[in-house]
Amino acid sequence: MKRIFSLEKILAIAIAAGGVGAGCSDDNITGDDGGDVHTDADAATDDAYTNHAPDPIDVSSMTPADGTAYNVGDRIPVGFDVPNDSDGDSLTGVIHVTGDSDAVAGPSAGDYTNSVDLGSLTPGARLTHDINTATAGPSGAALPTRADGTQTPYALEIIVSDGRGGESRLSRNVGLNGGSANPARVTGCYVVDSAVGAGLAINCRGESSAGTITGWDLTGGPIGAIITGSGAIATMRGLDASDVDNHTYNVTCTDGTNTSDVYTFTVPVDEHISKINTRCSTGTRNSLRLPETSVDAVALACGYSGFNPANKPSAAGPVYTLDVDPSCVQGVISGLHPDEIASHENYNNGTTVSDVYSSCTVDNVNVEYTHH
Repeated sequence: MKRIFSLEKILAIAIAAGGVGAGCSDDNITGDDGGDVHTDADAATDDAYTNHAPDPIDVSSMTPADGTAYNVGDRIPVGFDVPNDSDGDSLTGVIHVTGDSDAVAGPSAGDYTNSVDLGSLTPGARLTHDINTATAGPSGAALPTRADGTQTPYALEIIVSDGRGGESRLSRNVGLNGGSANPARVTGCYVVDSAVGAGLAINCRGESSAGTITGWDLTGGPIGAIITGSGAIATMRGLDASDVDNHTYNVTCTDGTNTSDVYTFTVPVDEHISKINTRCSTGTRNSLRLPETSVDAVALACGYSGFNPANKPSAAGPVYTLDVDPSCVQGVISGLHPDEIASHENYNNGTTVSDVYSSCTVDNVNVEYTHH
């Protein structure tokens, strides 16, 4: 005789075997967020998100070399190859700059610290950011050094983050040389005007731990160039076509007791006021005055509608502008002669094209020429 089970007994057997509708395969995973690591454990464990930190930064790709020494006024060339992220997360970067610049050895409240935001990073790309020691300190001053004149240890730490708590870090130790215990020092000279039809205007800045800068001295520059007690380089006449050329300036300052080392720089007198105007995706705009040859190089290589030098104005008033490809600009600038690239540090209070591009995503650029 066949045994007929009641419905109640069938349900009890099913429940004891693992529940109604249970299959014979692995756990039933629900709510998959696309980043799961699946095992044969229970469903809650299977659905947990496991984040992976970005790959380690390639030590051999980082500059500068560990232990490199610099003088105040130098640019420290920080660079590295952006690592990959196995999860495909968006990466951002920052450089932490820490200087043991006070009289207390080791970390202390008087040390200099700052963070340089590198913005969004592209895996596999080469990232470079020069730290200008003449302007990277507090309020645009020089990076601080020890008052006793000994070399100041600085640590440069790169941090690449994936936004989910994962980080890759790599650091370099460098030294920054100051001056004597009571130095007078020229911290920089920056072009305000240096074009045909204008009076020469270059502002120099200096500092001394012994007191106030009281005097300046200049050799070089176009005929008739002088420097005033406030550090302003000028001429008593307007610049003309005979002045168009590169000019080298040699500047010192004094605090009444100490005289600085000679600060030497070379910038041109140009035919036109020449600028590269940039706009960031955030809406921030920068207008960078640069040597005319530098702006010409960008216009020629990157201009959307072609560059015609004949369209540059020959009289005051008209302006010639040309839209250029933002992705093209940095490559052109980095391909200029090293001496010309160095001259860019003497414009725009030390802000360079590289500085702008490393601080934001540039989505619009044009070049601009005007005439006095």
